[in-house]
Amino acid sequence: MSTVNGGAAVQHPEDAQPSQYFNLFWTDEWWNHLVMETNQYANAQGPPEKWLPLTMADLKAFMALILSMGILSTGVLTDYWRTSKLLFQTQFGKVMLQDRFLIIWRYQHLADNTAPQAENPDRLAKLRPIITHIINEVFNKNYNPYRDVSIDELKVKFKVHLAFSQYMPGKPIKWGVKVWALSESTTGYMSW
Repeated sequence: MSTVNGGAAVQHPEDAQPSQYFNLFWTDEWWNHLVMETNQYANAQGPPEKWLPLTMADLKAFMALILSMGILSTGVLTDYWRTSKLLFQTQFGKVMLQDRFLIIWRYQHLADNTAPQAENPDRLAKLRPIITHIINEVFNKNYNPYRDVSIDELKVKFKVHLAFSQYMPGKPIKWGVKVWALSESTTGYMSW
């Protein structure tokens, strides 16, 4: 709901840390959901010998490494754990063993595969839980948009083949999924 008196819907302490803002979006409820779905999916697949039930601490370490990979890019996933190179060494091995990371990567899951499918299946069914949580619950709970909003077209960079992905050679992001967003014109905050 757009209002003249928009802005943050939560109090911001002056000594707030970035992790406090991150926790506004990634709540304990969401972490628990991810742990439950990942464990359920791994057990349904007949987990290999190396699988240990995922805990919230494991998942948080896993996500911290994923976010770090977005900042420090290498050509190969396993390069983050190498220790033999003098010019490029990370501390990823101190956070989580490479085998543990790769097995969580393999079984990471957001949605319940055992839920009944609709007659016209949702193409985003596997991502629907995070879309619902982040957009419908978190964005709208933590911020009230100001009155001046704009409907804008966005392109989410995505090269994997999807029935609804698009290739537009004249755009800065050539491969991706086009989505529509309700954006606040003064701050750019998106409120779907």
